[in-house]
Amino acid sequence: MSEPALQALRRRLRNARRVLSITDQHRARQELLYRVRTLPWFESATRLGFYVASDGEINPAALLAESLLNSRSCFLPVLPPCAENTMRFAPYDGRTALIPRRYGIFAPSAPGLAGWRLDVVFVPLVAFDRAGRRLGRGGGYYDRALAPRPGRPRPLIVGLAHALQEVPALLQRDHDVRLNFIITPNEVIEVQRAHSQS
Repeated sequence: MSEPALQALRRRLRNARRVLSITDQHRARQELLYRVRTLPWFESATRLGFYVASDGEINPAALLAESLLNSRSCFLPVLPPCAENTMRFAPYDGRTALIPRRYGIFAPSAPGLAGWRLDVVFVPLVAFDRAGRRLGRGGGYYDRALAPRPGRPRPLIVGLAHALQEVPALLQRDHDVRLNFIITPNEVIEVQRAHSQS
């Protein structure tokens, strides 16, 4: 897919999620919690990365609140000051002050951990396919932060999305990090299983 085609796809899907009603967004957030809360890997995780939803993204706030209630360590992404640097994940306890950082995205002011030190990272996306390919906003921050590195564990990478963000297929580029799961308000897609059947 050419870069102009990718940009057009991003615009179309970002607009589609922005026009979802407040009621639809609230229902999606609750359905997300319902789908995730009893998954074995969620129940056993102790360090979880979340994000602050913006631009119509599906909101993981209910999942974050559930995790804090269960005394898990929660983290939010902090974008680096320069595009070439790696995004990190700063601790968040529900009372942590959030300040606007790069692109106006709210995040803690504390220094963060490297992504590989988390058990699960929930990531936002613009589009996904059932093979675990993800189209983000184009900055590559999650791809760099979660890229596999020799001798280091890799967190479970879980894409969260509205069902309308699914597309038949996305191009896999060398630096793209594939998702392990995709969760929408309608279903949990286990990528390894879904990909092996395709």
